Amino acid sequence: MEDNKAYIKKTLLLWGTLLVISILLGYSIYNAFSSRIYANVFESMNNNLRFAESSYGVFMNQMKMGMLQASVETSIKELITEKDGAALEDLLKKWGEHRDYVDEWYVVGEDGNIISSAGKGKGLLIKTSGKTRIQGIVEEALSSGTVITGTELIPIGSRGELTLAQYVIVPVMENEKDVIGGIITLMNLDGDDNIIGKIMNDTGMHSIISAKDRIIASSLESGLYRLNKGSSLSEDIRKEVLEKDTSFVKRLEIFRGNREDKDSYFGAFRAIKDIEGSIIGVQGIIHNDPLAETTLGQIRDFTVIAVILLAAVFSIIVWSYIKTRKVLLKEKQFSNRLSSIKRFSDLVRQASNEDEVYEILFDVLKKKSGITQVVVAKKEYNDKQLTVFKAMDTEKIQSIKNRMTIEENCWAVKSGKEFINNGSNNDFDCKDFYSESVSYICLPIILGGIVSGVIQIQSDRKNYFSNDLIEEIKVYIDNIAPVISNIRLLESLNNMASIDTLTKAYNRRYLEKYLEEQIKISKENNLHLSIIMIDIDFFKRFNDTYGHDAGDYVLMYFADTLKFNVRETDVVSRYGGEEFIVVLPRTNHRGAYRVAEKLRKKVEEMSLTAISNENPPKITCSLGISVYPLHGNNIDKLIQSADKALYKAKNSGRNRTCIFGDDNEREGTQERHDDIKNTI
Repeated sequence: MEDNKAYIKKTLLLWGTLLVISILLGYSIYNAFSSRIYANVFESMNNNLRFAESSYGVFMNQMKMGMLQASVETSIKELITEKDGAALEDLLKKWGEHRDYVDEWYVVGEDGNIISSAGKGKGLLIKTSGKTRIQGIVEEALSSGTVITGTELIPIGSRGELTLAQYVIVPVMENEKDVIGGIITLMNLDGDDNIIGKIMNDTGMHSIISAKDRIIASSLESGLYRLNKGSSLSEDIRKEVLEKDTSFVKRLEIFRGNREDKDSYFGAFRAIKDIEGSIIGVQGIIHNDPLAETTLGQIRDFTVIAVILLAAVFSIIVWSYIKTRKVLLKEKQFSNRLSSIKRFSDLVRQASNEDEVYEILFDVLKKKSGITQVVVAKKEYNDKQLTVFKAMDTEKIQSIKNRMTIEENCWAVKSGKEFINNGSNNDFDCKDFYSESVSYICLPIILGGIVSGVIQIQSDRKNYFSNDLIEEIKVYIDNIAPVISNIRLLESLNNMASIDTLTKAYNRRYLEKYLEEQIKISKENNLHLSIIMIDIDFFKRFNDTYGHDAGDYVLMYFADTLKFNVRETDVVSRYGGEEFIVVLPRTNHRGAYRVAEKLRKKVEEMSLTAISNENPPKITCSLGISVYPLHGNNIDKLIQSADKALYKAKNSGRNRTCIFGDDNEREGTQERHDDIKNTI
């Protein structure tokens, strides 16, 4: 039955679902429009980034073409050959007057060492040894006679600061083969107006350059707090560009003089690499688009209004639903309860065993919100102990088993009525059979007027078991009681028809039926089936000596020994008198012989101190084996073959195992076991 709490929960769930739908709808509207705006802005940013990247190539080509033209002039070749540093310096300064995008000029000899230098920079390539900081690349260009261009990370100052420099190395050739020196042009990207000023001159568009993650050039206003010269790139830009080598376009928040004063920008970034392909810096384009920001704000306001209107409409719908639901709920509850009980009763009557009955009960109780565990404890006839038979949550059944009790300590068993603990301070708590749940109820299972077990139902909620719920559960228990009684009666009758009353092994009637089924299975699946016929040696003499009561005890003990030393899938049957048959499905003669020898030795070890403590007697047995289909293709032939093998074991001295058709006598001794095994 659906209680008020469940109803309220469903109503709130409905309202919450509609509210989420309205929010998702508003988000979809906002996302659709904003995505289009972002897509346009990001496409524009990517185009600007590609343009800025190509601008590097423009300057590099200008430096390259100018120096290629200069390298073929005879006057320059003569100055390099003569290593006239002063004249070369004057020439370099003259070049610098017409090429303001070049920061530094170098002329090197054929060994790569600097002959002369000039420019507006700080001598970025000069080392005290007269060599350049890119000496290896210079020597490579001179040795190969080819022009090399690239970008390099150059250390500056005494504190380990880094800057980025673009260079062009043009070899000067005496002829087509002989290199006499080289000309190096260098453009420093640290604060270069050509890169960050003149190229990106659009309104709201800025450019930055970083050496590794430290920004060395920026056209952003000096009052901006982040992404300014001297600060570092943000973590997300470092990971995407410096570590993953991927272009990165996103929305940024750039702070002004303090962290509370910020503006929204769009940014696009790419990696700058050296000649070896290693990432040495980042180039970025940053753009502030007031129109996009205004449009996004208008869309956001519209979305909020739409969500509020939708939420109001959905709230009215939910309120109408609540009013209608209240009118119909009580009528439906009663009707549903009757239908549920009828369906439960029909299912229970169709159950074929007690386990299935409780599974049906568990399925019904699982639907009750708040029930966390159901435990069924059984009490056999004349047994004082309650033992767990089944539980809804099988993972916790072991901890429950450790809390079982005797019937004298169980209030439900003693009184024959339900025992309730709703987790209140004034509730009496069961000290033996109880749970760790907040609330629980124990209901007796009464069969034929006798309490034969207890069903404990647990909940993690305080005061969960209301009077209405208890009455409903009791109806379910009343429905399963007669069904369980009938199932137990039928099981008892079936056991009486299939079990030998003395030894509790299967009887001959069951054996024949079981063998018929196993032969059919073995035939269909092309499998072996073995039987072992076992007879107690000199049993008549034992009865004459110790009496029939002792003989009955031996038969029971003998049967238990056989049952405890075979597989669960094997069947032990009393064939008649002191003769027993063990059926071994899926077993050939080798496996059957190993089992027979194990059983024979276990019988030898039987302790019969109950008959005589001072001088306990010993018994042995003889065993005969036959195998389907080798020794018979039906029940009669299979048993006859086993009987003949048993007869041979008797005539060969008893206390041994024989296989039908085996001319070699099989004794139960460890010394001959390996030889016997090889003859099988």
